[in-house]
Amino acid sequence: EQWGEYFKEYCPRLLKEVEVITYNGIPKVLKANKEYTCVIFDESDRLPANTFAIGSTIKTKYRLGLSASPYREDGRTEYIFALTGKPIGLNWQGLMNTLGKKHHEINVHITANQKEKIGIVDKVIDFNKKTMIFCDSIEFGKQIAKKYKVSHIHGKVKKRLQILKDEQVVVVSRVGDYGISIKDLQHIIEVDFLLDRKSVV
Repeated sequence: EQWGEYFKEYCPRLLKEVEVITYNGIPKVLKANKEYTCVIFDESDRLPANTFAIGSTIKTKYRLGLSASPYREDGRTEYIFALTGKPIGLNWQGLMNTLGKKHHEINVHITANQKEKIGIVDKVIDFNKKTMIFCDSIEFGKQIAKKYKVSHIHGKVKKRLQILKDEQVVVVSRVGDYGISIKDLQHIIEVDFLLDRKSVV
């Protein structure tokens, strides 16, 4: 969705020449047997997965991999580079130094249950800052959104990007943890995620 917006804003003349698809759309592209001048794999760390690796067989003259986290825990990190070339954004420390940027403060709170998590959110939430509250659990996300009277963005919600732009504080499910860029974002609170359901950041 965001890639489509970027093309409309920055290079509308290319709209007829560009196709934006998700990784789940790769089988349709392969079935159509199309050939491209360039394929850009955003979040290229996903490409080596069993379900998506077939995307590397798309016929193209050039390929480019983009990733803010070009690493995999399954031992397939090198496949990212083999399938797309060296990802842009590989050396974040070097980029931070070049741009003169400082690292953000990160606070980790270990909690025993959801009630304690909400207690910490109460302490750290700031409605004057552009904030995303990440919550992998849809049900828990609904509870949080209801408590703070904010929108809850998940897979069934339409116009997700518009809500992210318009609202100061939102609760976001896993649909917001990959492939989006929010330039005015100031604060991230992670209350529930896939690997460890005991943390708040």
